[in-house]
Amino acid sequence: MNEVDAIGLLTQKATDLGQAEVAKRLGYSKATVSLVINDKYNGNLNSVLSKVKEVFGGLKVNCPVLGEIDLAECAENKRQPFSATNPLRVRLFKACKSCKETK
Repeated sequence: MNEVDAIGLLTQKATDLGQAEVAKRLGYSKATVSLVINDKYNGNLNSVLSKVKEVFGGLKVNCPVLGEIDLAECAENKRQPFSATNPLRVRLFKACKSCKETK
């Protein structure tokens, strides 16, 4: 999914769900969503569009530990801090550090 597709997806979701709901799901403000849709956003556009792809894109990635998973699940695993309480969590932490899907 390229930048234009991601902006189109954001626009469609804002039309369907409303900007407030879209902003809430993305973790950004309504103003940010509005600025991106209207091509006036001066911040890190790639960061916003990555989150759009993650939340609304329905994309799958091949995780070396879990197999095929949603991009949102992949990103959530990547954000988790190291925890030695679970062997799976340790494997994920090590794999996520070098995985090309999360870069």
